Amino acid sequence: MFFKLQNFNSVAGFFSHYSGLALLGSAALAIAQPWTLIVSGAFTTGLMAWSLKSNKDVLENGLLKHPRAHKFSPNLQRIVDRLFERSGLGEHEAVVYDFQTKVEPDKKEGLLHKLIKRTLDNVASVPNAAAFNMGKPVIIISEPLLELLDDDEEEAVLAHEFAHAAAKHQHVALPHKLLSSVMKVSNSLVVLNEMINAGVVGISLSLVAAGTLSSAVKRLHPKGHLLEDEDDSDTPVFLRKREKTMRELAEIKSVKKFNAYVSGAGATAVTSLFNPLYLPIRLLAGGINLSATFLEKSFSRNKEYQADRGATVLGASPLAMITSLRKLSEVQKRSIQKAWYPDQAPQSGKLSKKWKEQFTTHPSIEKRIGRLVGIAKQQGYSEFEIHKAVHGRLRIPNTVNIPESHIIETAKAFLGQEDIGIDMVGPLKKSLIPSKLHAA
Repeated sequence: MFFKLQNFNSVAGFFSHYSGLALLGSAALAIAQPWTLIVSGAFTTGLMAWSLKSNKDVLENGLLKHPRAHKFSPNLQRIVDRLFERSGLGEHEAVVYDFQTKVEPDKKEGLLHKLIKRTLDNVASVPNAAAFNMGKPVIIISEPLLELLDDDEEEAVLAHEFAHAAAKHQHVALPHKLLSSVMKVSNSLVVLNEMINAGVVGISLSLVAAGTLSSAVKRLHPKGHLLEDEDDSDTPVFLRKREKTMRELAEIKSVKKFNAYVSGAGATAVTSLFNPLYLPIRLLAGGINLSATFLEKSFSRNKEYQADRGATVLGASPLAMITSLRKLSEVQKRSIQKAWYPDQAPQSGKLSKKWKEQFTTHPSIEKRIGRLVGIAKQQGYSEFEIHKAVHGRLRIPNTVNIPESHIIETAKAFLGQEDIGIDMVGPLKKSLIPSKLHAA
């Protein structure tokens, strides 16, 4: 049923992204060497197979089920039953899971299993939902999100996840992710090989140049002293104590980027003196990898738009989806302000913001709401109803917040380790292959 209702854009998006990846693969083959392809293929395939097996074991067998009548959602089972039937997944057991994992102390688990379970347990305290389907559909929603949403919003968010599962987005994305990863690892090995060809002297001098330029930035840049505030620990002291405002964190991020560009450029220039092929190979490989990342993120955003539309095909209200997204956004803003003072980072310029949006897994809240507004108009909702959903007052329980530990992770992400996303599952995406798990 669900596949018949998918629009042509999903098929067009599939072929356009894979066609783009094929063109990038042709360029990568031009600079690759047989050994880089063999090593990258074996390493990436093995890693993904290991990760997929671990993900499948934990997500299909290691999660706690929500009770049929949840204290925050008495109608949860009724909503789940309806969505299982409408999505075409009715042959499976109609259950919905929490991110919280089962406690099985006697079971011998591998390192990745433990890491995934620990990460999922952390995500259980954050308003979030996700879907996994590599044979058995697993729909996950956290207890804080159940507390945050009303019945209509809950159905909309769950319908979004059911759309991911019914459309088998993981199956569609896995080959794309695998091919892209093989290509990027191969390109990185080619660049490494050219660096080695610069010789011991060339590598040594490039490291000296990078260190010297980094020290110069710290001394000469007007904000260079901000880099001295960091330490070598996983979480800098000023993050643990939250002594900085968001504005100061933005300044630190800016200086860190400038320092990385300057020191990297110096190291590249010195290496190129000893191996003239290094610079063009690095530029070409870097361009291919950047383009591949762009395609991956674009593909992911495309699937999010499809899931939003799919949720309405499954009977969810587009207006309820709009208010649920607004609630998630407000909870994130409120939690960050509470932890980092009521001072927000300077807004990025339009060009910078558009660039950053090209490398996120989810479309911006504004863009998703814009498309949902279009769907609502097609379904006959009045201008008054739409305006109320987009701009009306929201009821958000004071008890739903993002824990401080997650705020610290968000701040580390803000300083350059990864993008801040509305789903707040950056750590989860590190331990799980993004193509396997789709978050709201």
